[in-house]
Amino acid sequence: MKRPVVLMLSYLYPPSPEVGAMRVSEFARYLPEFGWQPVVVTSRDGLDVAWSDPSYATRTPPTIFEHLIGWFRRSGRSLGPYRFSEATGTVQSSSRLGLALGRMAMVWLRGWWAVHAIPTALRLGRSRHICAIYVNCGPFGPTLTGLVAKLLLHRPLVLDFRDAWSLDPYGRFGPVGRTWSWLWESVILRFTDRLLLTSPSARTAYLKRYPFLHGRCHCLPNGYDEAFFANLPKPTDPYPGRTLGYAGTIYPERFEPLLRGLALVPDLTLHLYGRIFAPEALWALADRYNLRPRIVYHGFLPRRELLSELQRLRALVLTQEFWGATTVSPIAGKTYEYLRLGLPILGLMPAGDNATLLRRYGKNVVVVTRPAPRSVARGVRIVLGKRRLEARGLPFSRQTLTGQLATILDSLPPTTRSAPGRDLPSRSGA
Repeated sequence: MKRPVVLMLSYLYPPSPEVGAMRVSEFARYLPEFGWQPVVVTSRDGLDVAWSDPSYATRTPPTIFEHLIGWFRRSGRSLGPYRFSEATGTVQSSSRLGLALGRMAMVWLRGWWAVHAIPTALRLGRSRHICAIYVNCGPFGPTLTGLVAKLLLHRPLVLDFRDAWSLDPYGRFGPVGRTWSWLWESVILRFTDRLLLTSPSARTAYLKRYPFLHGRCHCLPNGYDEAFFANLPKPTDPYPGRTLGYAGTIYPERFEPLLRGLALVPDLTLHLYGRIFAPEALWALADRYNLRPRIVYHGFLPRRELLSELQRLRALVLTQEFWGATTVSPIAGKTYEYLRLGLPILGLMPAGDNATLLRRYGKNVVVVTRPAPRSVARGVRIVLGKRRLEARGLPFSRQTLTGQLATILDSLPPTTRSAPGRDLPSRSGA
């Protein structure tokens, strides 16, 4: 009996290092182990080569049918008064107007990809006799492709929101974007057979706002890829002295509480890995607190090289913005890899899902929920006194999470219409 087929729609895919790209590619890699055959529709060259991660490209399984739709040139593109990079998600401009236009252009380009992905999705849906449609949601484009595919192919639809849209506590979309998010998600969720979110508070908030999602809304964490930790060599040349490291996108406004606290801890070096959003603002903060000589910026590193590098540090730091009252508490994707490494972790964040996760699974974790400089400095001193512990019993490997996704796919309602003259494979394998 042939495996049932799931059509996976995702603008992001390796070699992009984005969490969303890694998530969908690992789901696609492991789904055949749980009885599902993935067919992936993605973008080929909408990403900046400078921020690609070749280690993920080599892990793309050859059994996946990849139909790549390429519409944009590689590398950062110059569009009038602004420049932007799809991979970094940042826009550089000398004017506020240019910044606004650049962000609008990114949304428009992803929407353009979504429209042109529709014919490919429909063709594959019919020729591969799909049983389900999975959409990796980088708002908002791929959801349009998924909705059209559901309505025309009569197959159940799974939306992987990952993070909250209209209930986003960071306010990344602004008032206009938040209103648009609410309008579009109010429509698309009516047609959704399963909704996936990455934090318990997001699931609770969406069930409260949309009661019709009861029984259809699931929490599926981001997790980590165990393959990158297999046979990871132990460091033979750790950095000297007291060291603290951060890996991921660096937002200056979220770093200020940390920098103010570090100013009270002498003889400590902060190592940064990843991309900096608004570098000028970050270095201005470093100069304000006289920390520039104590900050080492390593840039972007491929995943396995990054993990090896992090092992040379004494401890890791995880920061989140201290927002006001909110019903949704996001969990940073890097949290799971931090826990898997087993290094001491300083969590600088408000009370919520991320803090709860660290406290539950981290045995050498210090969580600071007050951004006062003295509280931060005290947390830094405590975490530097802890030692590395082997991570055991973590239920967040992406192979394990793919099994949960397969269970969700198995629970979908029966397809409403088969191809003429053909029977669809049974999802139960019977």
